[in-house]
Amino acid sequence: LRAALAERGRATVMLGADTPVAAVFDALSHLSRTAEVVLWAHTHATANPRAAADVVERIGSVMVAGPGWATTVRPPGATYLEGLGDAVRRLLGAA
Repeated sequence: LRAALAERGRATVMLGADTPVAAVFDALSHLSRTAEVVLWAHTHATANPRAAADVVERIGSVMVAGPGWATTVRPPGATYLEGLGDAVRRLLGAA
């Protein structure tokens, strides 16, 4: 996703796996513009609905992606990205 957005001139900040929500919020506080947040989960066990809800509470929305979110109940305000093409379209549309 990061590479696809970079090819289209969209700057990104990528945080690593298991990044605590507090660190996500800290990163957001250092950005000069409003940001979109995408939370990836490779498995159902790594999808974190509480983290998604915390992001929604903080910035109003969150996008979730990866096979782990396909079978996970998502909080209101969380948009499931169906794949790379969907993610790129939605994120570039949010610009």
